[in-house]
Amino acid sequence: MGIYSYELFQFYGVDTIIRTVSVKDTSAEEMAELMVGRKLDTDYTRKSTVQKESAMEVSGLTLLSKDQKKKLLNNITFSLRRGEILCIAGIDGNGQNELVEALTGLVQPDEGAVKIQGIDVTKKSIQFRNTHGLTCIPEDRHKYGLVLGYTMEQNLLLKKYRNEPFSKH
Repeated sequence: MGIYSYELFQFYGVDTIIRTVSVKDTSAEEMAELMVGRKLDTDYTRKSTVQKESAMEVSGLTLLSKDQKKKLLNNITFSLRRGEILCIAGIDGNGQNELVEALTGLVQPDEGAVKIQGIDVTKKSIQFRNTHGLTCIPEDRHKYGLVLGYTMEQNLLLKKYRNEPFSKH
């Protein structure tokens, strides 16, 4: 069903669909046909967008707890090429948040390196990482992604406030 929804939003701007159908008696293909108004080709394949160029390389990333007794991250190593998507899943408390914090620069790792497009950003600022291609959609966007007292426009300008026309110095 996701493919058909994608096509609907890709090709149509606004659409109103008013039909009564039994969901349990209607297949996904039939539902899509009713939504779009024609039979859809179910042989849907995409061309790969993965490129040879490196987007991010992480090597030996290790992060110790504040008391230095426990490894929160232990020798994490991976590489991503442009166009690839890396999904990290696990039970809460198994290091996902610590990994995101180390990649984005919220915490400094005790060992290892993070490179973005070949540039070592391990000890660089969050702003430097952002201007060199790193973007993060935080798990809790209210806590980490937005300034709730700001307007949408003000939030959108947070990464650009240092640049003209918003700043002259």
